[in-house]
Amino acid sequence: MKRSQPGEATEAEKHQPEESIEAEKHQPEEATEVEKLQTAEETRPEQSQLVEETYAEADTGLEPAQNIAPDHVQETTEGGSEIEEDARVSNPFFFSNDISQVEYKGSFAFDDFIDQDVKLNITELTRLRNGMLYELKLDPVPGIPEDRLSLGYFYVQADKIYKIEPSEENISRLKTSEELPEGSVIVCQDEEIKDTLGEDEPGFHHWLEANGEKREYRSYNNQAASGYYESFTWEKGKGLAGYRSGFGAERDSIDLQYKEDTW
Repeated sequence: MKRSQPGEATEAEKHQPEESIEAEKHQPEEATEVEKLQTAEETRPEQSQLVEETYAEADTGLEPAQNIAPDHVQETTEGGSEIEEDARVSNPFFFSNDISQVEYKGSFAFDDFIDQDVKLNITELTRLRNGMLYELKLDPVPGIPEDRLSLGYFYVQADKIYKIEPSEENISRLKTSEELPEGSVIVCQDEEIKDTLGEDEPGFHHWLEANGEKREYRSYNNQAASGYYESFTWEKGKGLAGYRSGFGAERDSIDLQYKEDTW
């Protein structure tokens, strides 16, 4: 067996690929532990600065997480339960939420006597935690004053309907505190309301009767010279079935009765 001389390549070395030999020549030496520590110390300030810059961008360029709301915003009540902002209070004696206009047979006795069909617009004014505020207003009728076209503002809760005086102050109070403005009256509920005045006693008379599927509210004032009267008839599953208002001796009166084919 022939032995290799010093300095002479062995058989294995002779057959080793040149690329592998070149790679071994250019392979960097492994860094010592001291060099590794020095490198870590040098890069640490750069990393710290990068983190600070990232937080700075987050503080100035993004909204706080609690201010970002989904499409269906939810509010939290004091008791902790959540309600959807678009949730609507439903009362079986008021119009259903998908109805915005209803047609009535109308009789109007002003300067002229007018009998014609007329549309009543149900307009949602604001949505509150315990109820919803609506205005009920008729389409224009020739010869009828603008202020008589509006039947009023109605605060609808699940078990009651209130009529409130239509003023900016009353609406603002209802929105901010949900407190009923002074002068508000219940015009629909299951429990009947008795007139607190005698039949001929001067003053504001009002009462509410419950008759099966109907709730009838009536009022009149025999203390004022005008003698204004008003009545609402609500029917379960329909809404406002009838309305009357006017002054003494049926002067400037309005009479509305729902049309059967519109329900």
